[in-house]
Amino acid sequence: MKLAKDISIAAFAVGISVATVAKPTQAALVNYGFTVNATSGDNPGQYFGSFQYNDSTLTGIGEETLGVSNGLSIAFDYLGTQYTEASDFD
Repeated sequence: MKLAKDISIAAFAVGISVATVAKPTQAALVNYGFTVNATSGDNPGQYFGSFQYNDSTLTGIGEETLGVSNGLSIAFDYLGTQYTEASDFD
């Protein structure tokens, strides 16, 4: 009887685990704001930027890369000029 109870508990636990893993995830638009505190150099000060991407192309497996083709956008203000992903010509 104890063996049957243990097997039932184990089967229940496996069922819950599989249900949790099989549950689809929702894609999201991810936004990050950041601050750069330059404490030395020619232009010390505080500079602000942000980046945004859509995580629907990410799998969560191994090393992944996001680029402009995946919806990555970047904005960074430096000395009154705003730089974006379009500013990077390379």
